[in-house]
Amino acid sequence: IVMHGRSGAEYRFNAYTSTLGYSRRHFFRRSMTLTRDDLLLCMRDNVLALNGVPAQWLTDNMSAVATIGGDGRRRRDPRVARFARDLGFEIVLCRPRSPETKGKDESANRFVNRLRAYDHDFEGERGLMDAIARIEARSNSEPNETTGLPPAVLFMKEKEHLRPIGNMRLLQDMVGNVSVQRVPATMLVRAAGRQWSVPRACIGK
Repeated sequence: IVMHGRSGAEYRFNAYTSTLGYSRRHFFRRSMTLTRDDLLLCMRDNVLALNGVPAQWLTDNMSAVATIGGDGRRRRDPRVARFARDLGFEIVLCRPRSPETKGKDESANRFVNRLRAYDHDFEGERGLMDAIARIEARSNSEPNETTGLPPAVLFMKEKEHLRPIGNMRLLQDMVGNVSVQRVPATMLVRAAGRQWSVPRACIGK
């Protein structure tokens, strides 16, 4: 997604969205990269926002979750699978090209259209985060087309079936750290307390 602040500054990011199956409660987060570190960070924030863990997570076939082997079979990434196992939930992959299994999840992506209404109408990163939070709150307070009730109302019943989060320290330790940098002319970027060389083609990116 590409958004612009009032000053014209450009913000490029990805979106993590989730929807609970019963209440249709939505959760939206900005994600700077498509890495597993950022995915696990978003999953962690998702669990903390719900104050519980849904027993099953149906995900699309993003490369951070699944890889396709030489035999054409999809396999869950070991790190994501361990994160799920330690938190006590099961990851189920959507069937490719099967819209009936992705309908609830895809409906959450409508938030992108709502977010575009804020293009050139927010101040800095904090303003962008506030816009995302407002869209999430509005989405959870409006009646859902399928259930006829606001997700926030049905969530009161659904949250009774969420599993406890468990060991918070373990959860924190399993989430990595992602930093975003623009590559300088020296072709050196800093990570983990050291400088690393990158290809010349990366300068300015």
